[in-house]
Amino acid sequence: STPVLAVPDFDTTKLHHLLEMAGPAAAAELLQRLEEDLRTVERVLVQASTATDWPEIRAQTHVLIALAGAVGATPLQHLAEQMNAAAHAADTPTLADLAPTVLRHLSGLIHFVANQAASPGAAQ
Repeated sequence: STPVLAVPDFDTTKLHHLLEMAGPAAAAELLQRLEEDLRTVERVLVQASTATDWPEIRAQTHVLIALAGAVGATPLQHLAEQMNAAAHAADTPTLADLAPTVLRHLSGLIHFVANQAASPGAAQ
């Protein structure tokens, strides 16, 4: 398997700005909640994609669009938007094409957020 790079595939400026605005104490909680939310989306999205549960895929990609947008993970946000559109159209081939890429980007974001949470001050 390919190692997850420490360098994210997106501009972290927006996330760092959010953490600065939150302040040190709130930033730690923000990162923890973000990691929990992303892990929940990942877990449910894997299950929903496997079962082709269109309403759940729509719901989880909607959450992912918001989370990715909030932290500036624009590539993931756009992929989630495409996956959401595929779910609205019940487009199984597009879902099959997009799901592995979305999940790979999501995993990378989770690892990045977890690393930020594990090393306070690393986000500066």
